[in-house]
Amino acid sequence: MCIARDPAPSRRRSQTGLVTINTSALLGSQTGSGTASATVNITGGTFISNVDLVKGLGATTATLTLNGVTLDMKNNQIGPTALIDTLNFQSGTLQNVFEINSGAVLNKTTAGTLTLAGTNAYTGGTTLTLGTLRIGTGSSLGSVNSTLTVNAGTLDLNGNNLGVGSLAGAGGTIVNNVAGSKTLTIGNNNRDSKRILNFEIPAPISPSTESWPTRRGFDTHIGTIAGVGSYFDPWSLVHDLTPITPPNLKGFYYTDFITETACKTITDSANAKNPFFLYVAYTAPHWPMQARESDIARYADTYKVGWDELRQRRYRRLIELGIIKPSWPLSPRPTEAHGVTIRSWSDAPNKDWEARRMAVYAAMIDRMDQGIGRLIETLSANHLDDNTLVIFLSDNGGCAEVVQRNWYDIPTKTRDGRPIAVGNDPHVMPGDETTFQSVGPAWANASNTPFRRFKHFTEEGGISTPLIVRWPGKVDRAGALEPAVGHVIDLVPTCLEAASVSYPTSLKGRDLTPLAGMSLWPAIRGQPMSGRPLFWEHEGNRAVRVGPWKLLAAHQEPWQLYDLESDRTESHDLATEHPEKTAELRQLYDAWAHRIGVAPWPIKPATRPSTESLPLSPRAERQGEG
Repeated sequence: MCIARDPAPSRRRSQTGLVTINTSALLGSQTGSGTASATVNITGGTFISNVDLVKGLGATTATLTLNGVTLDMKNNQIGPTALIDTLNFQSGTLQNVFEINSGAVLNKTTAGTLTLAGTNAYTGGTTLTLGTLRIGTGSSLGSVNSTLTVNAGTLDLNGNNLGVGSLAGAGGTIVNNVAGSKTLTIGNNNRDSKRILNFEIPAPISPSTESWPTRRGFDTHIGTIAGVGSYFDPWSLVHDLTPITPPNLKGFYYTDFITETACKTITDSANAKNPFFLYVAYTAPHWPMQARESDIARYADTYKVGWDELRQRRYRRLIELGIIKPSWPLSPRPTEAHGVTIRSWSDAPNKDWEARRMAVYAAMIDRMDQGIGRLIETLSANHLDDNTLVIFLSDNGGCAEVVQRNWYDIPTKTRDGRPIAVGNDPHVMPGDETTFQSVGPAWANASNTPFRRFKHFTEEGGISTPLIVRWPGKVDRAGALEPAVGHVIDLVPTCLEAASVSYPTSLKGRDLTPLAGMSLWPAIRGQPMSGRPLFWEHEGNRAVRVGPWKLLAAHQEPWQLYDLESDRTESHDLATEHPEKTAELRQLYDAWAHRIGVAPWPIKPATRPSTESLPLSPRAERQGEG
């Protein structure tokens, strides 16, 4: 078929019969410098694709045009990572697509009817200019991250949800939509989730409060519901179940607000002589890179040495402190992540901007660190030091995500109407509330020294995080380094043991699932921990660890085996040298995945959310994202 390793930059072909695509499906040359455009036209036929459809490395742009074709994607993607820029699907049936990548566009520009059938999740933009675009029963169109443009023609929703973030266009008609009237004419009725984030129109933060903290056991909660919000004016700030406006907006900074609220809670609990469990969920240093200028100034020159020198310095320091073994080599700098080429610092352009990004990142951590110091001081002032267990950890490794303007949960204006520069634009210095940038893959790699990869992945750079325990009245190992391996599933058992509380088998007449983890108290006291297998899975990236042996695989990549005792930086894959260990650990992982119900990635949601509900939750679109 003309979509499989086709070296020709352009090809037109008429195809009939049934064609199954089982190997890499590339538009344009697989190799080269990316100078050629790839255009593939197919008329007629039925195609089943068991793989993602992407463009070849040698193609700068890729356009796929289909007429009178049935294309069954078998829950695979069109345009992940290596984007197919434009999909012109004029007539026929497109079914069982997991997603049309958010960088790609589905165009319907000629007469005839195109039916979207089966289980679909169209997250790319969709443009209807002529003819009829029909949504099959049980299917869906778009997500809150996508834009639908109807310039002419008819969109037949067939009783399904519209489910797009932006609705635009000069004309055309939507019929048989699920809510309200059966006909909606496009004109000036644009509905855009960005307007909600820009404080231009009111809307609920989420369709339901059932997953909010006070619905899940907490007595009170003050903080944000949605992620990735502005640090100077977070959109989804609530007190319990009530949305609130940040107090003292002119000088507001979210990290400080979290600290101040937590300190007050400690003092109030002490005055009431009430025991307390306080979860202080700082969002720093997650993007957007925003910090107080006074904090940024302290790091103005720190990172001008670049990421390569920074990694070397941190690597040497880790060895000096005894945190890592000298025999563990520093992992190599990756060459690419999230579509961004990672150059050596000497070859990197825009060095002032790069150094500024990391300076803002450091400033965000600095402000959080100041806040943690204030929490400790508040405990001491209330004479609670010796009777309070403090646990600190990060939720994952460094984040390599590259902020995109079309992501649905990013605002484009401040509350007072100033435009926000969204994206990692080297012409815009990050830091204040009018910018929305991330630190990027190169600095994320430096943050993960000495490990490989980033957040989302199951290499140590994605899942390894420091954990600090403080309890002056109970823990007398101040400054000690403990090499034992723990997991977040161990935190509840640890806290329960600290409080001398056992976990119940039932609650309010309902049987409870037994806890998966074990208490970390033996390790905290310097005693050996019992051995057990540990498992991870996130977006198809998976791993299992038993003792020093760790088996891991990224999504659609082969399994790799490492001995972390001698090779914590995962530099030497031993899968072929120890096939029996590889098979043993894979069997353990498969049994665990089956037992807890790990679904194959990508996962198609049972129903696609509509923009009326605007559920601002982490996107599956940010996969492979550090």
